[in-house]
Amino acid sequence: MSRSGYYAWRRRQDRLSRRQFARYHLDLLVAEAFAAPRGRSGSVGLTLDLDELGHKYNRKTVAASMKRQGLVAMTMPWAESFFHTLRVEMVHGESCATREDMRRAIFEYIEVDYNRSRRYSANGYISPLAFEQKMAV
Repeated sequence: MSRSGYYAWRRRQDRLSRRQFARYHLDLLVAEAFAAPRGRSGSVGLTLDLDELGHKYNRKTVAASMKRQGLVAMTMPWAESFFHTLRVEMVHGESCATREDMRRAIFEYIEVDYNRSRRYSANGYISPLAFEQKMAV
């Protein structure tokens, strides 16, 4: 190897290649989208979320990014029941001083988070609110 080739190689080591930069950018987008719904979305949901934000990625690409970062969705929709989901996603980690506070928190979880924003496989992985708007048209 020539001396100029060696020094050109050394200069390239200090910055990211295009592929490394694209992977880094994707990892940032996936981590941000994963954190938004409290870490409950799998690769299918995150792919749809990113698509809505204008970022087109394949589900397998998103899944690979999740694996690289150690992001694991907390639910398995085919196996969970409503009360298990309620306990795992809402009750654990929630500290309420009174029973009324707990009732209010559970009501908010069901009406705001679970019923409106969760994506369901039965309606094409869109939220019930979006599904109702789609059916109204």
